[in-house]
Formats: sequence, C-alpha cells, structure tokens
Amino acid sequence: ASNIAAVFGRQDERVLLIDAQIRKSQQPTPFAALLIDEDPMVGDGLGEYLSYKVFDHQQIISPTTLSGVDVIVRRGEAVIPDLLQSARMRELMDNLKQQYSIIIMEGPPVQDCVDSDILASYADSILFVTACDTLKPDVIQRAIRRMQHTKAHFEGIILTKVRQPYLD
Repeated sequence: ASNIAAVFGRQDERVLLIDAQIRKSQQPTPFAALLIDEDPMVGDGLGEYLSYKVFDHQQIISPTTLSGVDVIVRRGEAVIPDLLQSARMRELMDNLKQQYSIIIMEGPPVQDCVDSDILASYADSILFVTACDTLKPDVIQRAIRRMQHTKAHFEGIILTKVRQPYLD
C-alpha cells in the first residue's frame, strides 16, 4: 500500500493511506515508519474518530515522509468493527474524498472477518495482496470470490515475497 501511495504521490496526486484494521492487534500499524517525527502509539487514529473521542477528522491525519502522501494510522484501543459501517464513517469518507484524489485503505485479512467486505463498500476498486506461500490457493480463491461480490471493481492480485524458484 505504501509503495503504491508513493508512486501516486510522486505523480502530484493527493494520496491518503488509511490503516483500517481497527480490531485489537499485536502488530503495530504498517505505516509507522512513514510518519514524520511522530510516535505511532501516541495520538488519535481512525478508531478514536469513529468512537467520537475526536471530532475533527483533520486531527487523525498525519503527514508522511512520502511526497504528496498523508496517513491515518491505527492507534490506541481497538473499537467494535460495526463502526466501519456507521454514518460517522460514511461522513468521514465523503470528507476525505473531497480532500484527496486517491485513498488507499489497508484492511484486515479477508478470511478473518467481515471488515474487508464493509471497507469495500467505500472503495472504487480492490487489489488483493498476499505473500507467496502464506495462503493456500483455495483460501485465496474464496477470498477473491467474496471481494468480487462487493460493489467495488476487483482489479487483481499482488503477490509479494516471491522466492527465486517461482520466478524461473
């Protein structure tokens, strides 16, 4: 997601990355390394905005080291995923679409929960990203079928961490 954002940012697009994994996670936000002089665990993020702990959406947007790219990172406590389909989230997305030309949402794994289905309702298109040898082909096929049943256009698959034997 950050590489795609960087490419669009260099083409003078206004890009926003959103870490939309608002459930409890042991993993830090994948966008922490992009922040300019900020502690990714300090401040407010998407969950805090959706649960009305923050009222101005500008307070959850942080600048990044990437040209033309801002980010909303996951911070603080987990919140209930139902908030992803709330009027507050729809209002946020409407405001962000006026401010940014491209919005890239990093969602949770498709097979784990319905959050990705909900996030797809805000998307124009979907790219399915998976690491080589992480998921079995039938799991990938089921996840893709699920995403194809959303209103967003399914663009394709990005396969990461491909080892040399697969490239020959």
